[in-house]
Formats: sequence, C-alpha cells, structure tokens
Amino acid sequence: MINIKIVDIEKSFDQNVILNKVNLTIYPKKINIIIGPSGCGKSTLLEIISGLDKDFNGFIKNTDRQKISYVSQEHCLLQWKSVEKNIMYTLSGKVDNKKFLKYSRALELTNYLKHYPSQLSGGLLQRVNLLRAFLYPANIILMDEPFKSLDVLSKEKAINLFMEVQKEKQLTVILVTHNLEEAIKLGNYIHVLSNKPTKKLDTFVNPYFCKEEYYDKNRILFSNKIKAIIKQN
Repeated sequence: MINIKIVDIEKSFDQNVILNKVNLTIYPKKINIIIGPSGCGKSTLLEIISGLDKDFNGFIKNTDRQKISYVSQEHCLLQWKSVEKNIMYTLSGKVDNKKFLKYSRALELTNYLKHYPSQLSGGLLQRVNLLRAFLYPANIILMDEPFKSLDVLSKEKAINLFMEVQKEKQLTVILVTHNLEEAIKLGNYIHVLSNKPTKKLDTFVNPYFCKEEYYDKNRILFSNKIKAIIKQN
C-alpha cells in the first residue's frame, strides 16, 4: 500500500488563514497521530482528508479506491432509529454478526442496542460511534478525539478494542488528539502541528508505541521534546 500524501493544504475562513501549506505523509497500516494546539485546525484537516470539506487549496494523493471510516466528535446518528438500526443503516444491512456481538460486548453496548440516541449519554453515544466505525469495511479510519468523552474504564476497553481492530484489519489510522500521553501510547508516528496559521512542525517515529513505562526517563524526555516544539510555535 502506498503512503497517503497531504500536499500544500491551505484552508481559510473569510480572511482567517487556518491551514498554511500543510504537508504530511500518512504511513499505511500504521497509527498516525496528529497533535497540536487547540484550534489549530486538526479537525478541519480531517474533514478535508475525509472528503467532507472540498473548499481548500492543495491536494491529497493516493486515497482513491480506498474506503474511509470517520469517527467525528459529533455522533451523527439518526434520531428516529435505534442504535442497532443506525449501524445496520450505515452498513447497508451487511453486518458480520460475530464481530457485531464481539465489538458490542467489548464496548459494553449490548444492553443499549434497542435504545434511541436521545436515551444515551455522551459517552455511550461515542461508544456507538466507535462500534459503527470498527464494523465498517474501511481501509482508512479517521478519528477526531475518539476517546475524549469516555470514563477511565470505558476508555481503556475502547482503546484495547481499537488496537485489536487496527491490527486485525491492518487499518491506516489518522487520529487527532490534544492528549500527548495518548499520542505516545497509541501512535506509530506522531505529526506535530503549529499554531495558526498551521503548518507541520515535525514528524516523530514513536519508540514508545504500546509501551506502558510512563516514568521511563527517556520517555519523559521524548514527551518533553514534543511539548517544547508545540509551545515554541
């Protein structure tokens, strides 16, 4: 599979420049983290990559003929359909029942499948968002702060399932977060963005992917290096 290239992406709202010639290489079958200051345009960049936002300059190479799944910060569920029917609708009724049951259990959603979106909390809605995305037959998954609204235990279970699904399906993941520890735990590659007008500052190959040694001296130095780059810009 070929790398996805994000080339000279520019985006403005009126006269306000958000993205200023952003260039990124997204590595296939890996977890690519995008991190940067709040409001720097991380979510906007995901919308451009997903194809939802077409009003920009620059171009994206090599996403053709690949299916994209998108976990946004909004749940985007149909209010008049149950959780189960929302998922069936998204997947056009073509659901792997074994995986549906497995993923539902892992996300602790089996008791809520007949519920409607208005009956669910924000954390439950996000878990439905994740379930739907993991079941969708995609090559690429875009994730915008996917674990932000989850409590500690739900987050741990959701992350464990995410890592399992990514490995099993060999998904190319682009995950936006403002949480540096989350980035270091989950990302094979960490792409650091600047303040607005936003550009890429650096890309790191992450030596601490999936490692739990939070108080390791070198890990702390690695974390501080990324923090310093963000703060200086």
